[in-house]
Amino acid sequence: MADTFDDNEQIQKLKEWWDAYGTYLLIGLVLVLGSFFGWQFWQQYQQSQAESAAMLYEQYLEARQEPLELRVVEAESALEQLDSNYRGSSYQVFSLLYRAQDAVDQADYGQAASYLQQAVEGARASELRNVARVRLARVQQQLGDVDAALTTLRAVSGDGFRAQAAEIQGDILLAQNDRDGAREAYERAMELAGDMMDTSLLQLKLADLASDA
Repeated sequence: MADTFDDNEQIQKLKEWWDAYGTYLLIGLVLVLGSFFGWQFWQQYQQSQAESAAMLYEQYLEARQEPLELRVVEAESALEQLDSNYRGSSYQVFSLLYRAQDAVDQADYGQAASYLQQAVEGARASELRNVARVRLARVQQQLGDVDAALTTLRAVSGDGFRAQAAEIQGDILLAQNDRDGAREAYERAMELAGDMMDTSLLQLKLADLASDA
């Protein structure tokens, strides 16, 4: 009888505990399972998106090998989808960098600047943003928009990229006949470059300034 009483007491205590906490336990379990399966779904979705963007980017690269008169038509569909459905993805930003290069090759610097500005604003990875900024500053310099170029360069981060930015700043100052400012910018570029980039051209620029001193 004692065992039966103990069993009934334990059952009653379990029932009371369940009445008090069972709902919270179920809610917690649902949240844990929902988070797990939601995360799994999100991962699969992200992978699917990346694969789709990669396929479109590959189509664009293949079209880019065609003659110019065919390139625009064949690449148009892939680029429209990249811009509409995968804006800000690395593949869309890569395509913007290529489009900017093609525009530069056609001496359409205004269009190149537009593509590069889109890349700066859309890139999620800091490395891609800095690549786009450095190239944008070059194009802005080509357009004669010196103030915009210098503003773009000030936003560049990372020693390797900052070295490139300092070199471009030196080129701009030299074009403005500010030889002392250009020398300082080139020297700063040398310091920032370290072993991260080839500095042979920088050394030549500094040597030319020194020879004219």
